[in-house]
Amino acid sequence: MPCPHFQVSLVKRSAKKSAVAGAAYQSGTDIYSDYEQKWKKYHTKPGIIHTEILLPKNAPEAYRDRSTLWNAAEKTETQWNAQLARRIIMALPVEVPADQYPEMVREYCQKYFVDEGMCCDFAIHDEGKEPRNPHVHILLTLRSLDEHGKWMPKCRKIYELDGNGNRMQLPSGEWASHRENVNDWNNPRNCEFWRHGWETIQNEYLERNKRPERVDLRSYKRQAKQQIPTVHMGRAACAMEARGEKSYLGDLNRDIKETNKLLTNLRKGFRHLQAWVMQKIEESKAHREERRIEKHPPLYDYLYSWVLIQNEKRQHWRNHTVVLKRMASDMLHVSEAIDFLKAQKIFTVEDMKARLDELENKAGSIDAELKKANKRLKNISGITEAADTMRQLQSTHDQYTYIYFKGKKQAFYEQHQEELKKYWKASSYLMKVYGSVQVDAVALKEESVRLISHRANLQQRAEDMKPLLAQLRNVKRCVDIAMQDEEPEYPSIMERLERESQEQLTQQQQEEQKHPHDKKNPHL
Repeated sequence: MPCPHFQVSLVKRSAKKSAVAGAAYQSGTDIYSDYEQKWKKYHTKPGIIHTEILLPKNAPEAYRDRSTLWNAAEKTETQWNAQLARRIIMALPVEVPADQYPEMVREYCQKYFVDEGMCCDFAIHDEGKEPRNPHVHILLTLRSLDEHGKWMPKCRKIYELDGNGNRMQLPSGEWASHRENVNDWNNPRNCEFWRHGWETIQNEYLERNKRPERVDLRSYKRQAKQQIPTVHMGRAACAMEARGEKSYLGDLNRDIKETNKLLTNLRKGFRHLQAWVMQKIEESKAHREERRIEKHPPLYDYLYSWVLIQNEKRQHWRNHTVVLKRMASDMLHVSEAIDFLKAQKIFTVEDMKARLDELENKAGSIDAELKKANKRLKNISGITEAADTMRQLQSTHDQYTYIYFKGKKQAFYEQHQEELKKYWKASSYLMKVYGSVQVDAVALKEESVRLISHRANLQQRAEDMKPLLAQLRNVKRCVDIAMQDEEPEYPSIMERLERESQEQLTQQQQEEQKHPHDKKNPHL
């Protein structure tokens, strides 16, 4: 199935990021950063199959050079916490031939970014290893270009005006004003718009290649799917799974998929029964009003009626021993169903509806608790992995920290930049998720064991609901047969009730005709 990965982020100086470095990394080239006064070298990066720069009509042709474009974009940003570029990482569908990737990405970027005035630099990565992970990195500029190709400010000052069109002065002597963005590229709603656009493009190419798969980039919540999301495994776990080795995240995802399958079947079963119950309640109400029957018979009557109907259908059988055995089996079957209904305190169709509502709410509660437990287990796994990374690279980081000469420090960084970046990334993750780089591994292990046990209990609770669903389906089947007149010679229970009601009414009228004075003076 196509991977729905679609990630949007900002390249910020405050996070020690660089648009020049990002462009060098995704294109696999060496670019000199004018702002940092050093080279960003990534010419040894493998798996880059296509790079391209797309420009709006009013952009200078010089910006087709990657170094010129991103150094110019960074030069306009003078603040230490400036936002330099927008980065988007999107998964490419493996079901589409790789030679169509450039056309596919170009069509998407042109329509949703370049036509809106952004400069777009994209690079397609695919190392060709199993499991395949084709994806595209996109860097977008944040400032609009004027008709002369000059960078415009991100926002402008707008003065507040009074009813006469004059500026309003504050008590401090300053003019009242507010800021407005020059463009709406930072509108949070754009992310959903861009995601939907990429979903549409992918599905068009899948259809063009006569593939049955389709991708939906909406979250499970937006799709109204009560489904537990799987966790992102990452390259290391995927590589282990490809080698036939089981990974922790792989096992977790397999458990999640099995639980999703179980909960989906339970919810479908409960909702199907709920729809059936609502239909029977309406039919029962209409029938009682039409036939003047005060109350609807309990479910037990339907079950016994089912036994009688089944027995009547076997009257033409020649082997009476088989008929008796089948009847005994039916009685046992109904007896078990009645014991179940009594244990569940289900006596009428209305009681059955209330119980179904309760079971569906219980399934929803299990679903919510499982989502919470899985999220925490994923965090614990990430914290443990980040702590291990920091521990393995601690000596390299310490060496870099205690080098005081700028030249030697830069040389050491160039030699060990991959290790240092992994260390800083792990440190940043721990601060964000755990709140500290000092990890209590023992406490996390104990919490993980508790959560795994809790997940097992939740899964068992869901499994325990399967026999309930099977019994309720069995009751539904018996009631349907008892209420339907599929064969005219075997009247349904509703017809029998109507006949009995009519017989009682006729008998009452006959009694009144025989003793006309009893009604006027019942004491005589």
